Amino acid sequence: MIELLREAKNGRVREAFFDLAVCYEKGVGARKNLRTAAEYYLKAAVLGDKQAFFEVGRCYRYGIGVDNDLRIAKIWLDRAKSLKVYEAR
Repeated sequence: MIELLREAKNGRVREAFFDLAVCYEKGVGARKNLRTAAEYYLKAAVLGDKQAFFEVGRCYRYGIGVDNDLRIAKIWLDRAKSLKVYEAR
C-alpha cells in the first residue's frame, strides 16, 4: 500500500500526502519520521485537504517534526476551525 501512496504523491494527490503523513507519523508501512510526516501534512494542506490544516497546527502545537511554535499553531488551528475541523482523525 505504501508504494501506491508514493505513486499517488507524485501525481500531487492531497489524500496521498495526508495518508503518507499518517504512515510516517505512526511508523506504519514506513519508518517513523516525524519531520517527513509534518512536511506531508503541510503539502496536503497546501493542496486543500481540510483535515491537514488541523494536523499542521497540531504538529506546531506539540513540536511534532517541527519546532514548537504556538503562534504558528494558532494560525493553522484557527483555519481548521473555520473549516469545521476540530480534532485529529
